[in-house]
Amino acid sequence: MPALLVVAALAALTVAGVALYRLHQLRRALIAERASARIAGRMQARDLDAFRRRVAELMQERAVLAEAERVLDTALATHRPEGGPS
Repeated sequence: MPALLVVAALAALTVAGVALYRLHQLRRALIAERASARIAGRMQARDLDAFRRRVAELMQERAVLAEAERVLDTALATHRPEGGPS
């Protein structure tokens, strides 16, 4: 009878040890997943900021070109009236 109790105790200890080890693995996986999500979020924010900066630069370039075209059109209109010789 005592041998049966020893075997049962060892089996219970083994099951508890495996369960604790699996819990430890799951906690480590959760920590890694959270870290990965934080990194991905920061990278997305960084990329979005870079995209917004590039769009702002392009809009400024477009505004400068539009203003230059307007000035050129005005200058050409004053020096060459519509319908006149080219």
